[in-house]
Amino acid sequence: MAYTLNGSTQYLSVSDTSFLDVGTGDFSIFLRINKDASSRRFLISKRVDADNFYEFEWEAANTIFLRMRIAATVEIQMQSATALSTSTDYRLLWVIDRDSSANTEIYVNASIDTKSSGLIVSATDLDLSAATGLGRWQGDGFYFDGVISEFALWTGAVLSGAEATMLEKFSPLKVRPDALAIYAPLVRGLQDIVGGFTLVNNNSATVSAHPPVIRPSAQILQFPPAAAGAIALPGFHGANRGIMRGVNRGVG
Repeated sequence: MAYTLNGSTQYLSVSDTSFLDVGTGDFSIFLRINKDASSRRFLISKRVDADNFYEFEWEAANTIFLRMRIAATVEIQMQSATALSTSTDYRLLWVIDRDSSANTEIYVNASIDTKSSGLIVSATDLDLSAATGLGRWQGDGFYFDGVISEFALWTGAVLSGAEATMLEKFSPLKVRPDALAIYAPLVRGLQDIVGGFTLVNNNSATVSAHPPVIRPSAQILQFPPAAAGAIALPGFHGANRGIMRGVNRGVG
């Protein structure tokens, strides 16, 4: 399941927490979307004022654009090279290597699609004290029209092309769980099952379907020891993190 936004009033949000605070380290952000029409709309926005913000947007030309501005200086900027299509499922992965623009990429459905012109990467501290909106510009407007599902953030991690390919079918819980800081599957509920916050559904965005994803079937922290001669089952460990070991599968 996922959330469908109407493009005029509906969006998801969370008040200021450590949400999207990535400091000076590497980070990777994953979002799954399906957009209704060609128009400029915001995917993620964390904004203090015109000089301090994060903006992930779908531009009018149907490209994907990311800009992070701190103290009036653009610190991170990247744009997809190819225009995307409306009414199409996309899995977007932004991979930001703070030491190397060569390793800073946008993956669209597991394929690299970064526009090299205008790419900016810095080591500036990117923590901001502000609420965050999914599907709305926090300056008020540019509401997203379409489906948003599966939002994830890895801190201190530059995901590889192989890991981007895994995200085509597998839940982010199965990809670099050691670095996974946020995962909101948006399957009916609004909980981040890793970081612990809950998103707010503003103006009654509706629950809708999206293609199935292979994910852990339950939050099992520990299996009992296997009896002599039996096969030990793979399980989970790590408080409140849903870190999976093995190949236990579920569909959601």
